[in-house]
Amino acid sequence: MMFGMVLQETVTVDESGKEVKKQEKIKTRAGKSVKLVELLDEAKDRQLKKFEERMGLQKEATQEEENQIESTEPAQQQVKVQIEGQEELEKAAEVLGISSVKYYDLMQ
Repeated sequence: MMFGMVLQETVTVDESGKEVKKQEKIKTRAGKSVKLVELLDEAKDRQLKKFEERMGLQKEATQEEENQIESTEPAQQQVKVQIEGQEELEKAAEVLGISSVKYYDLMQ
């Protein structure tokens, strides 16, 4: 997972008047670094948003499945984890968001 905060985007105007976007690594000495707490909060928020989107799609798929008779074998069916309640959803988003940040850091 690539986070938008890892690279700093700067916009400059060249001689012809066009905007040029440039992505650079964040430099702590320049004073424009991102705090770890902000990064982890952003990761949690993004995961929570993805979970909510998937739950909406899952509800639609469940309704379609009820209308159709399934002819697939049980071995081919995907196992879905049911998350009940907003607290469990937020906890799962936090765990997965922090894990994503750890994975990205270790892959560098």
